[in-house]
Amino acid sequence: MAVAKFTSRYDTHAVERAEVLTLKLARICGLDVPKARIEMSDGLPVAIIQRFDRSDKGRIPFISAQTMLDAPTATGGTYVSLADTIRQHTASPHEEMHALFRRVGFSILVSNVDDHLKNHGFLYAGNGKWRLSPAFDVNPAPERFRELKTAIADPADPSSSIALLMDHSFCFEIDPDKAAQIVGSMAKTIQMNWRVLAHEAGMSRAEVGDYRLAFEHEEAKYAARAVAPTVVAPGLEPQAADTAKGSMQRQPRKDIAAATPQAQSDNVADGFDPSP
Repeated sequence: MAVAKFTSRYDTHAVERAEVLTLKLARICGLDVPKARIEMSDGLPVAIIQRFDRSDKGRIPFISAQTMLDAPTATGGTYVSLADTIRQHTASPHEEMHALFRRVGFSILVSNVDDHLKNHGFLYAGNGKWRLSPAFDVNPAPERFRELKTAIADPADPSSSIALLMDHSFCFEIDPDKAAQIVGSMAKTIQMNWRVLAHEAGMSRAEVGDYRLAFEHEEAKYAARAVAPTVVAPGLEPQAADTAKGSMQRQPRKDIAAATPQAQSDNVADGFDPSP
């Protein structure tokens, strides 16, 4: 079962193709994401995204992060608070917090500014515990001001900042060297693959140019200073090999100044609709 996302007459960018591109990038960066592809309908691209709230046995209970945090709105929350909730309510908190850290870093690197609490979710894992759902509604936005809808640690500071995320890596139970390795590896993997995957998704040269600043920006350059292996999408030839190992030591920035939820499905808003 899948969700079909159609082009809106208000879209000024190749939104469907960009979402499929970004989900494929996320997969090779180590994120758990649904399978996605582009189909054509009456000459227009349609993003076909596999549902993750269904199994052979039927519906899997789903709740949004807003519900998990018992937050009054989808904006104004923090990833640190979400990590604390993961520590309390998931079956494998260590792994889930690491996955959340990777997800936040990826959002920064691809200029995703639609990361509000309804665009994060949890699937019921049994025995009163939950697990992070696959990432969804990850949409690069090259023209928007780079700030997160869910702040890293302070609702008053929604900066889309790799340095700020690394400063709080301990909140996700990740040491600084490991945090540097994670963001550095993702940054280099994105640099090596995004253009090729954009063409595979059917983007024209002009559309690739429109999205360039979503993937090539100062935060990405900063993260890429970590020396880490680069992952290349299967079947793609890297432009340059980089297999050096190591980690980035933090440098001064010169370039860039819970209530227990019920086990029921929760309507997750923008792109993921858990209804039948």
